[in-house]
Amino acid sequence: MPEQIDWVLYHTKASGTNASAELTFFDDSESNSGLQVTNMEVRGQLPSSQRFTIDKIKVLLDVEAATGDVKDLLDSAVLELNVNNRRMLIAPLIEFCGGVNLNPETTASTTDDARTIGPEFELKKPLQIPGGVPFNVKITIGKTAPSASSDITVMLKGILERP
Repeated sequence: MPEQIDWVLYHTKASGTNASAELTFFDDSESNSGLQVTNMEVRGQLPSSQRFTIDKIKVLLDVEAATGDVKDLLDSAVLELNVNNRRMLIAPLIEFCGGVNLNPETTASTTDDARTIGPEFELKKPLQIPGGVPFNVKITIGKTAPSASSDITVMLKGILERP
């Protein structure tokens, strides 16, 4: 019987400074880029002996980013989750960001900065990703280009089954 544990798959990428740019997440591995970037064992898929059930999705925006850049990143931005080259979920990026704080008086040192805390997007019907099957999350940056590149972290939260 496989072991079942709470798990978070994550991947961090720089947004770049182009409007309408498409970023693909979970296409890298821990061995290639390190745990600071991702905890994926294999690029673009789970090992064939594993299965992951997603019940929550959260996106973190760089707390060091200027408020204007965060607004530009969120302006018409879209998140898309694909499993086995099939779109399983698509929605405006802001749905996955909890309560993003766009108040210019809030600084990165503020402990309640909502760019890093807040509720996740909860799937009413959890989604399974079988091992050995390609998957990714794509974020299409909004229609306004940010003035500086900012880190974006996508987190898929759920249950990992492994031998």
